[in-house]
Amino acid sequence: MIDLTGVETLEELRHLKKGASVESLRISREALTRLIMRFQAADINSEEISTWAELLDLADEVVYEDGYEDVIGQVLFVLSTPELHNPLSKTQCTELLGTLQDRSR
Repeated sequence: MIDLTGVETLEELRHLKKGASVESLRISREALTRLIMRFQAADINSEEISTWAELLDLADEVVYEDGYEDVIGQVLFVLSTPELHNPLSKTQCTELLGTLQDRSR
């Protein structure tokens, strides 16, 4: 299983997804937290974070951190559907980070 925590670019993610037929890709709360923090720091824009989330949310080869499947799925859904949840804002990011950190197993 490949952990996505250290993946920094969409190109890296796409490359890993191509080879994921053999291995699963694992998304954790930590990986999502890093992604959201990159948006807050203006390292990536709202379109990029939406693309990341869409690639992860719709992929069969992606598994979510054990015990946090619902929370991760919820956050990915919000990030991947700005047309339903308004464009991503820093306030919304703070709320999503709280959701990722506050939920216990």
